[in-house]
Amino acid sequence: MDKPILSSALLFWSGSFNCFHFPCGAMSASLFDISSLTGLPCRAEEISALLTLPLGVEYNADLKPSYLVFIRSAYDKSKPVNAQEHISFLLTLICKYMVCSAGKGPTKEFIPLAAALTHGRRLALGSFLLAYLYRSCQDVTAHPLGISGGPLWILQLWLYSYFPALAPVSSTIPARNLLTYGFMFKNVAENKRSFEECFRFFASLSIDRSDADFVVFLSRSHGPSWYKANVKSSDFKAFLFVCVTSRDLFVGCSLNTLNSRCGMELYAPNQFCRQLGYCQDIPFPPLFSFNHSYPL
Repeated sequence: MDKPILSSALLFWSGSFNCFHFPCGAMSASLFDISSLTGLPCRAEEISALLTLPLGVEYNADLKPSYLVFIRSAYDKSKPVNAQEHISFLLTLICKYMVCSAGKGPTKEFIPLAAALTHGRRLALGSFLLAYLYRSCQDVTAHPLGISGGPLWILQLWLYSYFPALAPVSSTIPARNLLTYGFMFKNVAENKRSFEECFRFFASLSIDRSDADFVVFLSRSHGPSWYKANVKSSDFKAFLFVCVTSRDLFVGCSLNTLNSRCGMELYAPNQFCRQLGYCQDIPFPPLFSFNHSYPL
């Protein structure tokens, strides 16, 4: 984790609109950015606390206190992989590597999500990931000394993409081999920049920042087919509509678990229109949500 760039950037974070208030103007990770970096879909069935286990599916694995013990107990080498093992694998992937839960082992909250993915349901994982990123930015800025967890890895990739001057040197990867833009930083060297250097960089961002610096993924050269579709195609228009529409993003996958953090996070792309290829005007009237941004 690149702590200097993350900690310095988060000093400019505004939890009111889930964006950075840099001197060059408001900027934030958008749904378009998430799909660009990860290839995860944003136009699909929404993931929320109303998500339930598919009919006829029971998951009885014992959630161990550590991921290693959990995986070893859930995997039986003597038999073919079954649905229970598949759910266990996806549960580990979601908890440990995607949302980066603060605990040392998997949680019950994401079992319905893992089960739904096991059964082939197409879910809006991009929106899900962005909601958890917004929540983790809020947690870190509100409780800087706490242990909050969260997918700050995607924020690190986003900062490297929009501010390449701060990105560490990466090994050369042929452009044709990139699955998504995030793979540009697959083999980066350790960043030697200090917190002070990163903070000075963000504090000195010019209001005259060029338009090209706001639309780093405009070419859409790397990613899944629906992402690289023709701009006039119905698939791309529907995807873009999802990316530019202000709304609440769901956080939390269960209402029945002890540590459930169900709530909403505001997605307000009108605050950073330049990143989506539009002219930035003063957002008026101010956008706000009737829902709670914090856990309910």
